[in-house]
Amino acid sequence: MKRGLIALLVVLVSFGGVLAQEIVSYHADIDVSGQVLVESVSISIRNNHETALRRLTYPFSGQVRGLKTFDESGGLESEVKVRGGKSYVTTILRDPLGLDENTTIRYEFEDPAAVSSFNGTYILSTSFPLLANVKTFELSLRLPEGSGVVDPDVDIVPAPTEITSDGRAVILRWMASNPSEFRVFVRYRMFAPSTPLPTPPDGGGAPLLEDPALQLSLSVLLLLIFAGLLAIRIRSRPRIEEKIEVLKEDEQLILKIVSEEEGIEQREIQRRTDFSKTKVSKILAELERRGAIRKEPMGKKNKIYLAEKLKE
Repeated sequence: MKRGLIALLVVLVSFGGVLAQEIVSYHADIDVSGQVLVESVSISIRNNHETALRRLTYPFSGQVRGLKTFDESGGLESEVKVRGGKSYVTTILRDPLGLDENTTIRYEFEDPAAVSSFNGTYILSTSFPLLANVKTFELSLRLPEGSGVVDPDVDIVPAPTEITSDGRAVILRWMASNPSEFRVFVRYRMFAPSTPLPTPPDGGGAPLLEDPALQLSLSVLLLLIFAGLLAIRIRSRPRIEEKIEVLKEDEQLILKIVSEEEGIEQREIQRRTDFSKTKVSKILAELERRGAIRKEPMGKKNKIYLAEKLKE
């Protein structure tokens, strides 16, 4: 009992500063390098408390490796403590932050544990604990060069706000207002490079695709076409989000997953959301009661479908 109270006090003390602040914006830029996430996170805060803010503690999911923190003037002193599966970063501010004053802290680090692979398929799964009333959240995720998703309706959860390309890699972007937490699931594959054409029999010159400039042009063209097709598919989805925005966040997440499939098993929903079986069963029962989903038996299991009224 005493240990539990002590642990609770530690958590309350750790969050005391951040919960009293307003997070004006949270912007994360992530570059997937191999199976490592290279992250740059900028958090702009406003002190809403009369007491000057001297340090800030903020949680990050997964591992935080090689941490560096900065403000507008340069590097800051920080330390990382791991508790409950999260990495809590405490940063000492350069100058105390007074009432209604703003500052921006940039965190640069690597997370080596967010990407797994199986039989040539890569799965990226990570979350962003968002505390202290985050007003705006933005995430930019750059996939490895030469990679892409096969089916964006299934392979990207939640649906990105935008899909673009820098000419070398696919970039996914999300934007949200006042989220309490943000989870991302992306499944992608590496695509084999084009094979050079054989040399003509008469020996008249080098193979066509051995020209470096032509290879680069074709690669950029194929990547832009791929990104454009993804964007078209995303825009053509029914705007389920507009119809379910009044639901709870967990209910919205499950409904979005159901809407992306033509029949899905509960076990698959559990895998994508990382929710417990009990929690998923309870949410599905409530959604079925409201007429948002329907279940159809398929052998010994049920498949879950989106209700027709939400497709209209």
